[in-house]
Amino acid sequence: MALESTKVEEHLASRIIAFSGRFSTLPEKPIAAGMVVHFIHGEQDPVINPFQSKSAAERLKSLGCECTLNLQPGMGHGLDSHMINTAIAHLKNYEPKSHQH
Repeated sequence: MALESTKVEEHLASRIIAFSGRFSTLPEKPIAAGMVVHFIHGEQDPVINPFQSKSAAERLKSLGCECTLNLQPGMGHGLDSHMINTAIAHLKNYEPKSHQH
């Protein structure tokens, strides 16, 4: 739902952490300027194929949007401490290009 919201509400959030997420359909136009989407997905996810996060990240980048993609080796559909720490690191330390001087 958070990913889909980027297509309808421009300033809903500045960051989205998408754990094993996917769009229902890939965006056709850029999401809001300044918004960053962080995709974090287990490489062995049998529920939502990690290709969904990879293709979403590729599409956003092709539209000029800012996003990151972290695939967790050996992880299925779920969260582990590494994935949670990756999300926290993105929120604490990732500086969006729109904020860089």
